[in-house]
Amino acid sequence: MFAVVRNTAIDFAKRADRRKRREAGVAQNSDAEQMFKCPLEMEERRAAIEAALQGLPEDQRVVIALKVWSDLTSPQIAVALDTNERTVASRYQYAIAKLRKLLEGMAVE
Repeated sequence: MFAVVRNTAIDFAKRADRRKRREAGVAQNSDAEQMFKCPLEMEERRAAIEAALQGLPEDQRVVIALKVWSDLTSPQIAVALDTNERTVASRYQYAIAKLRKLLEGMAVE
């Protein structure tokens, strides 16, 4: 039992560490890119993302909104939507894949 708890704690710490590094890298890249974009480009990008979000099914759009803008975890979203974590995770994965596909055709950089 001790080994299971220990391994779970180690996995959790590693996941949190990877997430922090990934988010820090994205934040650095985003800040640098935003400095050189004109307001018109940023507005076009926002409009393209909003249009792509409207192309998602509502259940996927809600998960994206809760995860990205409300910064909730999958377990928190599962409780809020009265569903299980696997459903939340799959909706998020499908939504991200569909957003990528929808935004591919648009000139969003």
